[in-house]
Amino acid sequence: MNQEIPSPPPPPAQRKARPAPAALPPPPPPPPQKGKIPPPQNLSNYFPDDDDSDDMQFDED
Repeated sequence: MNQEIPSPPPPPAQRKARPAPAALPPPPPPPPQKGKIPPPQNLSNYFPDDDDSDDMQFDED
C-alpha cells in the first residue's frame, strides 16, 4: 500500500482561463434586410384594404 499519496494534480485552470478560440472566424454580418422587410410605402400595397378592414371591424362592433 502506498502511504505516499501523490497530491492531486492542480485543477485545469489553464483550460478555464484559455482565451476564446481564435480558429473560429468572426460571425458573418447580418444579411441585408432587402426584400425581407418592405419599406413603409410598400405596406400600403400589402394591406390596401387596411382602412376598410378597420371600418368593417368597427361596423360589426
